[in-house]
Amino acid sequence: MQWSSQAIVLKHQIFSENKLLCWLFSQTHGIYKGLFTLNNKTRNQIQVGNIVEATWRARLPEHLGSYYIELIKPLSITILENKHKLTSIASICSLLSTALPERVEEKEIYKHALSFLLTVKDHNDWIIDYMRLELLILQELGYGLSFKSCVISGDKDNIYYVSPKTGNSVTKKVGSEYHDKLLRIPIFFVSEEIGNEEDIILGLKLTGHFLNKYLYQSNSKDFPQERMRFEKLYSNFKTS
Repeated sequence: MQWSSQAIVLKHQIFSENKLLCWLFSQTHGIYKGLFTLNNKTRNQIQVGNIVEATWRARLPEHLGSYYIELIKPLSITILENKHKLTSIASICSLLSTALPERVEEKEIYKHALSFLLTVKDHNDWIIDYMRLELLILQELGYGLSFKSCVISGDKDNIYYVSPKTGNSVTKKVGSEYHDKLLRIPIFFVSEEIGNEEDIILGLKLTGHFLNKYLYQSNSKDFPQERMRFEKLYSNFKTS
């Protein structure tokens, strides 16, 4: 059996002396594992976040299989020198490799993950795109959050809080009495405004909470260290 597809390198680990076990997110086949032969020529191809053309081969569909990879677009040197952007890529690749089911096509998630990787180098609002990608992952896996109206009053204006238990949103007025028990919604999730440093931290806290709750805790899995490291990095966020 064989297939070829554009793919994103998500993760790899040592399998033997000259082979890596690799997780790739393919455009047409979703998350696939396979063995990759490592040498001086191929070493740079397999960096996390690289966009590649991958061919997967195995005798039977259920086998682990092997990868042949051609590099399409490596990570830019400007990203490698920017700890915020580099950590964001490690975070999103870790989430994709651990949250998505294997061998299931995920067209929308792939499209937006690819767009993020292609634009993060030059996009001033890349961190907002990152958090919207996390919301999309929740939505596509059946745990979408809506900030369109208040679950109590039905009002569509001034949506301000979300319940960490139910994911339901409420206005500032309705939720003010319980503000210590609710999560604040960053301004860029409910309007076209960009927000400030506090909104960045609020957004990462909100998406991180629901990713962990729905995709990890409920499946007895550990929340990725890379994602926790990224949020911690932004506890003292400065635009870069």
